[in-house]
Amino acid sequence: MKLLKRNETDFTYTAYAGKEEVLSNGRHTGKFEVSYAEPIPYRGNISVPSGQALQQLFGIETSYTHVLLMDNPDADIREDGLIQWKGYVYEIKAVRPSINVLAVALKKTRAIPEPETPEHGETDPTNPVEPTDPTEPNEGEGNNTNTEPTTGETGEPADSGNSAGEPDNPGDTNGETGDPVNQENPTGEVGEP
Repeated sequence: MKLLKRNETDFTYTAYAGKEEVLSNGRHTGKFEVSYAEPIPYRGNISVPSGQALQQLFGIETSYTHVLLMDNPDADIREDGLIQWKGYVYEIKAVRPSINVLAVALKKTRAIPEPETPEHGETDPTNPVEPTDPTEPNEGEGNNTNTEPTTGETGEPADSGNSAGEPDNPGDTNGETGDPVNQENPTGEVGEP
């Protein structure tokens, strides 16, 4: 039976490339680092294992957390590679090809680290940001001279918070400072009335 295409998900497979010796100041350290080839994109069905059939397929001693099924049994996926899927790295524990399907036992090992973002105030030299002039309108703002706050893309005035639909009473407080305003003389000017 073929796998349903709608159940397939994208993942990448990274093949084992070998070990490289770690050098310190040009000298041999006796330590080695594992290196991998470039990731190759694939599609397949990755799910949590369930049932006796899968336990018998990979054996009782194999420790795995997910099962990958692919309808391409000739895919070049080996037990020494890694699978990257949904932000995690999976180690390949067992590969079982059959006539129509390739079954792979996966064990979640670690999360893929997020790329580092520069600290507040620092700039990333690989992504220079042009300084903007605060007097110029930003992209998409146009030359809107209306000082009333607007909401959404319609450009309608924002709701003042008065849910009854009654006009606001500007004589209650000073809009800028929130101080009470004298109803008799709202401007605060001294002189004859």
